[in-house]
Amino acid sequence: MKSKITRFWSTNYKGMTCYVRARIKNLTYKDEEDIVQDVMLSLLNKNAFLSPISNFTGYVYQSLRNRLIDEIRKAVKEPISLNGSLSDETSDEFISLLSSIEECEQNTGEIIHTALDLLPDNQRYVIIENELKGRKLKDIALESGISLNTLLSRKARGMKNLKKIIITMEEDNEDIQL
Repeated sequence: MKSKITRFWSTNYKGMTCYVRARIKNLTYKDEEDIVQDVMLSLLNKNAFLSPISNFTGYVYQSLRNRLIDEIRKAVKEPISLNGSLSDETSDEFISLLSSIEECEQNTGEIIHTALDLLPDNQRYVIIENELKGRKLKDIALESGISLNTLLSRKARGMKNLKKIIITMEEDNEDIQL
């Protein structure tokens, strides 16, 4: 029995650690070894080596897979606190990232408003009312006296034209990034 376990361990250990490493990329070498050893220890405690399992290697790899799923679930459940855990350098990088995101959002808004100004009035009206102000097309139709199908058509053409305008603006000015 002991020689069976030793033989299994020596022939499959490296493969099992590679299996774990391939499934979870951010583990260290020690983590991989720990997971494999924990699974093997749990199988030994269950006396799995004594029970008649037709494909024992498959059984071990399935146990490893289940343990990896548990590790992933545990990692997802652990909340991350940012209070006092960021170094000054990391904090500066985070603030820089946030300001660049805000700048991109502002630039995107400016591009969209410029492109909207280039649309025909009837298309611009429907897009602004429906997409930017969040009004329902039915309400716009009732208020304006224009049929719902006409508004749908104008919106579709307007969105298509808006896309073309933004692409053209982007090609003309490579500094603009959406």
